[in-house]
Amino acid sequence: MKSRDRCELNTRYPNGCTNRGYLVSTAVAVILCVGVPLYHFLVLSGEDPSALAVCLERDAGMTEKEHDAALALYFRYEIVPQRTCTVETEILRGCVANDTRVVSFRRYPPGPLRSKRSRDVRASFEHVRGNYLDALHDASNIDANDTSIDATGTDACAASGASLRPFLPRVAGGVHREALALVPPFDALLRDDADSGGSRRYVRYVDYACLAAVEHSLTLLDDAAAWNDAAPAGVGRDFSAALAAFFTHEDFSVGACALIVGAESSECPGEKDTMMGSQKGSDLGYGECDFIEFANVA
Repeated sequence: MKSRDRCELNTRYPNGCTNRGYLVSTAVAVILCVGVPLYHFLVLSGEDPSALAVCLERDAGMTEKEHDAALALYFRYEIVPQRTCTVETEILRGCVANDTRVVSFRRYPPGPLRSKRSRDVRASFEHVRGNYLDALHDASNIDANDTSIDATGTDACAASGASLRPFLPRVAGGVHREALALVPPFDALLRDDADSGGSRRYVRYVDYACLAAVEHSLTLLDDAAAWNDAAPAGVGRDFSAALAAFFTHEDFSVGACALIVGAESSECPGEKDTMMGSQKGSDLGYGECDFIEFANVA
């Protein structure tokens, strides 16, 4: 049987507990089960303070989420037939089939499928971050005497170009190797470690991510050309002039890996960021001109 004294909070129950004890235990449970997770979500969960996140903020003023959204534009391109016709359209509308393969921007329908495919696109370029981290963690990348970049970021925000070349066989090989040797960021990528008096040449993550996105685009263009018998399989087309113009353009945005231009700008020959273009499969109207659009080869 419960008993009480003058203070209602000191009511003692047969199990030995008091009202005060119940209040304290309830308060502790609420703090542990609600307060701590809420504090973690609101205060501690923010952006991942990884080395690459810090580098993106320093070099491009972007979060990893914003940077992923920019890269996703490149990895949403795919090779599709230019036009396909069914028996019905051939008869009723006189449609003539054209199976020429072209590089087209993938558009997603609204709803859950869009979210799933967006996740699939992000997963398709996770190797970009992974490859860079592998090169970055190589002890041979660290050189305190390097003068090619800010010394404060030598071991945290830049990997040697030589260690990254194997991941970029298209942009760092063939005709591009010689034609782009003096064009940044290709110059740092194409230099050997012993160039320029023994100092190493480093590539920032934001530059490597852009090069990897363009590498993906060039691979798609090569595959489409080979499919259409426009070029022998394994022989890449020469885009050195377009690449040089793209990367040195005054409107080039490093973090976005694109030209930030208006929808009606003539600076981007393949730009389709208009109401009609958005319906026909260009990008999402962000006003960004990626390399495929810039070279007008989509």
